[in-house]
Amino acid sequence: MAIDFPNEELLADLGVDAIYTNPAGGRSDIKVLFDRGYSQSQVGSTDVDNMAPSASCLSTDVASADISATLEVDEVVYKILSIQPDGEGMTYLVLSKE
Repeated sequence: MAIDFPNEELLADLGVDAIYTNPAGGRSDIKVLFDRGYSQSQVGSTDVDNMAPSASCLSTDVASADISATLEVDEVVYKILSIQPDGEGMTYLVLSKE
């Protein structure tokens, strides 16, 4: 049985504070579910560490997002590489450290 959990409540309970800067330079405080995205893969016989940070947020908070926008979490600024709305009110952002 699926649990119907409103996005706003999910972010209020589990989200962290972030600063979204839109392409025009306007800043706004938003809540995100942030993932540092550590993974390890193997290239030949060598293990390679990968960082692929991402964040999920309300689509309305990043309605003007494009790849020139940034997201600051814990005083680290990330460039938005990919914007993936889920059609249910949330957007998944693939990030890279600036």
